Amino acid sequence: MDFEYTDDDAIDFARCRIARHEGAGATAQKVLDHGDDPEMGALVDEIIPAQGRENVRRRAWLDRQGR
Repeated sequence: MDFEYTDDDAIDFARCRIARHEGAGATAQKVLDHGDDPEMGALVDEIIPAQGRENVRRRAWLDRQGR
């Protein structure tokens, strides 16, 4: 995960989760593109947009913190 730690645990948490969800989204997209398991495909179909929404909220919060 590529982010710089600060003295603020909330900032670090938000940044860490954004990085983690971006990586998970890229991996999940591979499942959609190349996977053949319908159950996992259905799970990924739920996960990608949910994590995207969470990252939007985290980025908005970071913006309000001036970060």
